[in-house]
Amino acid sequence: MKFIKPSEISGKIMTLIDESDKYAILITPYVKISEWKKLTKKIDSLIARKVQLRFYIREDASNKGSFEELDNLNYPYTSLPNLHCKIYLNEKYGIVTSMNLLLSSELNSLEIGYITDTPEEHQELIEYCKRYFTITVSTKKEKSIHFTKESWKKHILKNLEENLNEPVRYNNDDSEYKISTFHNNYDFSIEHENKVNSFSIGGVLSSKEFEVGQDYIDSFKKATGLNIELTDGGIGYYCMVWGTLDKKLKSSDINELVDEEKELIADKIIKFVTAIDKFKTSYYKKSSVPKL
Repeated sequence: MKFIKPSEISGKIMTLIDESDKYAILITPYVKISEWKKLTKKIDSLIARKVQLRFYIREDASNKGSFEELDNLNYPYTSLPNLHCKIYLNEKYGIVTSMNLLLSSELNSLEIGYITDTPEEHQELIEYCKRYFTITVSTKKEKSIHFTKESWKKHILKNLEENLNEPVRYNNDDSEYKISTFHNNYDFSIEHENKVNSFSIGGVLSSKEFEVGQDYIDSFKKATGLNIELTDGGIGYYCMVWGTLDKKLKSSDINELVDEEKELIADKIIKFVTAIDKFKTSYYKKSSVPKL
């Protein structure tokens, strides 16, 4: 194992993420990185490259903040009881350190760390993770889906029809798409504010659905990975539910998405429409709203 200077530990972890081609395992009992933009940008890039990612955090009632943090960022994670070690691992090498992925640790804490120096040391870390955490490591890299403009639309409709078990249709103009299901209409587009491109999707709610939906904002957020807002239309206007993606996009036009963002946007559309439509279906049936 090779010693890492304290001031270089976070940089080595980010380099490990950058150099992951098959998988990245981030074992850190505590997480608080939403304001650590340099790190989240690298993780988002990892996800965009379709590299397998998994956080492992401490299963503890007092660790609610870490769960909320990863839910809000829409990063995959598993909780483990009694977790205290910090290990960062990809298919090439690993880092053992005292450092949690906390922005405060990066700014204020004196940490220690070592990086594997041989294939044997790397394999020892893999075996440790398998034995004590039942972590499985796959070396198969998922292939990205290549979308044309037409196949992207068909991919969304196919998944929605499978999720909702009913026909779904769309139409589009120069700036926005519209999807229609049995219960609702949804508009989605790339918005431009302060020279930042962002994704937004909205659906109509009745006044009663708006009232009930206030209690399900967190469920919608968890199901979609989007920021959720319900707006009261007032007299003469529809109530609405809006989902926005907390990520700066390279794409500036919904009709001309860059390749690396097509799958991400499609996923958010499918999850949002599915979540809201299932909520409305349950409401119409006068049954309890299911867990999304």
